[in-house]
Amino acid sequence: MIHKAKFLTAATVAAATIAFGPLHAQETLTAGTAEVGSAPHYVMSAFAKVASDDGIASIQVQEGMDLTVVLKQVGQGDKDMGVIPLLPYFLMTKGLAMFQSLGPEKGAELAANVQSLGNFNTGFFNLITFADSGIENWADLKGKRVFIGAPGAGAAIQAQQLINLSVGLKPKEDYEPVVLNWGAGVQALLDGKVDAILRPGPAPAPYMNRLTAAGKVRLIGVPQDVADSAGFQKYAKAPGVASGIIDGAVYDPEQVEIVNEIDGGALTIAIPLATVVTADMDEQLAYTLAKGFIEDLPEIEANVIWAKSLQLSEGVFGMAPPVGLKMHPGAVRAWEEAGVTVPPFAK
Repeated sequence: MIHKAKFLTAATVAAATIAFGPLHAQETLTAGTAEVGSAPHYVMSAFAKVASDDGIASIQVQEGMDLTVVLKQVGQGDKDMGVIPLLPYFLMTKGLAMFQSLGPEKGAELAANVQSLGNFNTGFFNLITFADSGIENWADLKGKRVFIGAPGAGAAIQAQQLINLSVGLKPKEDYEPVVLNWGAGVQALLDGKVDAILRPGPAPAPYMNRLTAAGKVRLIGVPQDVADSAGFQKYAKAPGVASGIIDGAVYDPEQVEIVNEIDGGALTIAIPLATVVTADMDEQLAYTLAKGFIEDLPEIEANVIWAKSLQLSEGVFGMAPPVGLKMHPGAVRAWEEAGVTVPPFAK
């Protein structure tokens, strides 16, 4: 079951007004994002702060949402903006997986109404277990309970693909895939209800402190021979996927043991996301939102320890022709003024 979304309360809005300055915005926009403490929430909150501080707009953020729902709502025009994963966007264009009920024609129609203000790396897939679990590598997931993501989330599909690529295990046949909301997945590992979790997170992952407070954990990277294989190389270039290395230096080795270390860290899959708006958003409004965000990037990247790992300043992280996502013309202008090359296929 998709975990229940919640709107910002009046008290939260009041607190935001105190923290971010008076809401003297010219427009009111609606937005959707994931749970508090996550990278998608952080990025959407940064846009809301910029919009408020610069008098551009008052952005009413609905938090705690499944990002595939955010994608559908922006496509339908039920929200003005939000944060979405690129893989589900690609699936929507084809009417596949969680968008099968839409069909390819309706899916493509909704997808065409979604355009990016800027892309980023929401983090890396972390395969984590406790050091005393007996799980020392991917093969040891056989017969185990593995949290793979939230119901209906694109990340759950990618987690199962990554397990299959890394060791050839199939869900339900070789291991038990467990879907829960994101916060419950971490708690399930703490409670012993799952044996491992495979979920995205920046570096360092904000949920890692909760786990290491309970004991030493094991972070298992993709082995070198798998990383070099044709299958993995092909997958790493698939729509909505990128490869990356979790820098081992972000963790205390006394608390986090890295298995299959490559170049000082754990090789895995990175997850491109985008902050998106409706395609019919006024070009000047999209421009000022993107421009204000770009200008505030030094502060945004300094506010939390893991923000630099989001690669926000790249602007077009994960953009690829097969994905099909375009950047809003106003955002194109803002990023190009900032010196970022927006590829022609993204315009």
